[in-house]
Amino acid sequence: MGSTVTKMTKKFKSDGLSDAEFTIEDLGEVKIGLKEVQAKEGGVDLEQWRKVWKKACDLDGDFVDGLFQIFDEANNQWVDFREYAIWAALVGRTPIRRKISYCYRVFDRNGNGVLEENELILLCEAVIRTIKRVVYNTPGTVNEDGHQSFALTDKETDAAKSMAKKILKECKVDDDDEDSDAPAGASYKNIQAKWESAKALKDVKHILNFFNDITEQLETRGDDYTGPYSKKYKSHKGDKKGKSKKGKKGKKGKAAASSADESEEPSKSKKGKDKKASKKDKKASKKDKKADKKASKKDKKADKKASKKDKKASKKDKKKGKADASSADESEEPSKSKKGKDKKASKKDKKADKKASKKDKKASKKDKKKGKADASSADESEEPSKSKKGKDKKASKKGKSDKGKDKKDKKASKKDKSDKGKDKKGKDKGKDKSDKGKDKAKGKGKKAKKAKK
Repeated sequence: MGSTVTKMTKKFKSDGLSDAEFTIEDLGEVKIGLKEVQAKEGGVDLEQWRKVWKKACDLDGDFVDGLFQIFDEANNQWVDFREYAIWAALVGRTPIRRKISYCYRVFDRNGNGVLEENELILLCEAVIRTIKRVVYNTPGTVNEDGHQSFALTDKETDAAKSMAKKILKECKVDDDDEDSDAPAGASYKNIQAKWESAKALKDVKHILNFFNDITEQLETRGDDYTGPYSKKYKSHKGDKKGKSKKGKKGKKGKAAASSADESEEPSKSKKGKDKKASKKDKKASKKDKKADKKASKKDKKADKKASKKDKKASKKDKKKGKADASSADESEEPSKSKKGKDKKASKKDKKADKKASKKDKKASKKDKKKGKADASSADESEEPSKSKKGKDKKASKKGKSDKGKDKKDKKASKKDKSDKGKDKKGKDKGKDKSDKGKDKAKGKGKKAKKAKK
């Protein structure tokens, strides 16, 4: 156990403790407020948590919400008051004996100042969880890492059991003690007397000194400070005292028992183990049983409420998950309506492509015809054929047909709007004219020769 605890506490960083926004007294005020909520609701949700912190010490925002996540063990927006109470006692109680007394009272269901083995194990487990919380998030600093589970590992659970057995062995109730009627267990009185000197309790000593070092670095408002919750509590006690003059002593005893947080050790009325008052003890035990039954009923109701809240939360989470999934689907791939539009657009594009391809084919055919005509006209312009020389009439007819072709070419050139086509056609026209002039000149020369002969 010793090695486990020392390894855990060595990881702690005290940076930021002196800058904590709360004081030692503020932690006590919050504890009183949360206790009231726990009594009514069986637990504390985030909304109530915020209200208590705001009223107790005027704190809110990221610090308060981050601290809630540290105690929300199941991550279901629900906190068990006892987990915070142990944390506040170890971090904020002073002197050390008050840390011990309060931790004992949290798990001492019978109020007799004695913890049995199973109760001691629960206490030791809660203390180890508190160490883990303090190491994870230094008191007073903002929790920026979010929710974290502080469930104990098997090794830590075994360490808690080992420490509980050592406490039980060292601090068990003696047979000759005045409280010998108490059940087998470790008494508060013995652990308070032995925690610093007994070798078997060296782990307890290490833990208490560790938390005491933290407490000494926190600010304090002073002994005279009375907060909004403690003021209400004290005024309520004062009203009870002023109502009747009879039985003042009895009322003082009840007030002392109820204000156990301010007491340094459990009162004798809580122990209830005086030999002379054995009858009263039996009655008290019956009352305790009834109280336990009521408490168990309240716990069951609280569990039911918590389960209902969990179900609602799970339903909300499912709805959110579906909504997120649907939105993700919409963002990752187009919707059906978009797909339909895309299909229509693609069909239009295909039609347009077909039309364009048809036009291109027609234009290519025309270009081929033009190319053939241009090639034939070029051949005729470079080397006049023998048939052309001998047949002027036929050449003139062909010239006319060439003129018709030229007109068609002009129309095609207008459609294509091609500068190259225009240039070629212009050249072809010039060549045709020159050919015709040559042919006419040759014809006239021949006629002149015949006439001379």
